[in-house]
Parts: sequence; structure tokens; C-alpha cells
Amino acid sequence: MPPNSDNTKFKSTIGIKHSLHGDTLEKDIDKWFDYKKLVDGAEGLWRIHNRLYDFSDFLKNHPGGQFWLEVTKGTDITEAFELHHISTKPENMLKKLYIRDAKSERSSPYTFNDNGFYRTLKREEAIQKKYRQVFDITNLLPLILPTAMHLFSEQSLCSTLGMWLLIIIIGSCLFCYFAFTDGHYHPDIFVDGDTPRSKEEMDWGISQLGTVCDRYEIEENIFFILVFFGHHALHHLFPTFDIGVLEHLRPVIEKVIDKFNLRIRMIKQSRMFQAYLQQVTREKPNPNPPDSHKELD
Repeated sequence: MPPNSDNTKFKSTIGIKHSLHGDTLEKDIDKWFDYKKLVDGAEGLWRIHNRLYDFSDFLKNHPGGQFWLEVTKGTDITEAFELHHISTKPENMLKKLYIRDAKSERSSPYTFNDNGFYRTLKREEAIQKKYRQVFDITNLLPLILPTAMHLFSEQSLCSTLGMWLLIIIIGSCLFCYFAFTDGHYHPDIFVDGDTPRSKEEMDWGISQLGTVCDRYEIEENIFFILVFFGHHALHHLFPTFDIGVLEHLRPVIEKVIDKFNLRIRMIKQSRMFQAYLQQVTREKPNPNPPDSHKELD
């Protein structure tokens, strides 16, 4: 959100309630989670869209593990369900776990209409095929470096693993730096507090395109894409897909983006850090709603 002279006060412009205390931001995660259970209307169950489900007997069979379902009991998990389940199989399974319809409207402003942008994108055959693919030989690529280090050096296995860990730590520090300039920060990129799109345009996928941009120099080279977190807009649409997979799905995704008259906004890498500073120091909300066709300076 845009910085404020009193950072404990904040009014959401997309209708998200943050605490029991009006516009006061809740800093305690446990209190915030308790408040979320109050406003989500899940009635002690799990809410997806406007229906309530009981996953109690399904916890141990959940392919993603039972922890996440345990901690989200009593809340609305619509966005997480839509993003992590691309095929129709999980949605069909929900019919067996349905309890009743929710009594209240969703507290989240985002929509997932069948004829909307995001669900249309999810139905693309190429995306469905990649989602169903359980194992790919490229999943073993990260093991090439430590294996080569151990086989072609005189170091012990422990020394090799230690050096590999050091490389990962250094790479992670560099990744943190690029996180500040990976497309989240620009005065014209939407954050809650700015003027939002109309309620009719609050499709989840369209909203995500308004909160991020990509960088010209990075998108031109697959090596840069992998190292400097490229395809960031595509990552927001499909966070469970590897960046390398998104490279293959890019033509399909861009086809649907064009169909809905949208665009992934671009900016120069050299401009991103300056844009980051401008974003974190501004105090006035952006009066203009997100526009994917507006060029970023």
C-alpha cells in the first residue's frame, strides 16, 4: 500500500476489511486470522466461492498435505483453491464434500466467472496438459551442479554439500535484491489504497496483471528469465508452475491476454530501482484505475 503518515491507519479501496477496528491494520497475525474467520462467513468449515465444504475426513488424503487445510479451517480459501487446482478434477471432487451454501457474500472482491479471463485461461488445453504432467526429466536439473562438484573434485560429500549450500545462500541474497526490482514497485502499479477497477472488472487474473510488470532486458533471454525472475506476470497467474514451464506456456497465455484486450506492461530494468523508491515514498494514492495499455515511464 502507499505509505501513510500514520501507518496503522489504512482504508482499503477494494473493500477488504483488515481488522475489527475499522481502518486500523492488524499487526498480530493470530488476531488477524481470527478476524478473517469472522468476516469470511465459512461457519467453521472451508469456504470456496459461495459454498461451504467439510474437509475433515479428507485432510490425510490431500495431495498437498494436511497442514494447510488444518490452519485455514473456518476461512474463505477461494483464491488459493483456484490458483493451485488448474484441472476440473478437484472441483468435481468438491461435490462429495459439499455441506451447504454460505449465508453471506464473499469478503474478497475478486471474481472467477466461467467466461472471465482467468477461468478461460485455465481451460486452455496446453495449460491443462502441463498441470497433469506429474514428472518431467527437467526436474532433475538442479542436481547437476552438486553432482558434478562431487564427481569432478577431490572434496568429500560433506564439503561439496557445504559449498553448494554457500552458493545457494549467495544466490538467495542476490534474489532478495532483485525482488525489489522484479516488477512489483512503480507508481502506476496498483496497490490497495489506489483507485481500483470497477466491480465488473475484478476478475482475479486481470487484477493480477495490474499489480505487476515485466522487464524488457530480462524477457529477451531465457537464461535471464530463469536467473532474474522473469515472466513475473505469468508467475502471478500460475504461481505453482516453474518459471521454465511458463516459458513454454507463454504463447498460449499471451493469446488469451490478447483475446481479452489486455497487455503485460513492460519497463526497463535500469528504471525499476528508481520506480521502487518512488513507490515506497509516495503518500498520495493513484487516482487512476489500473490500465494495462498505459506505458510505464
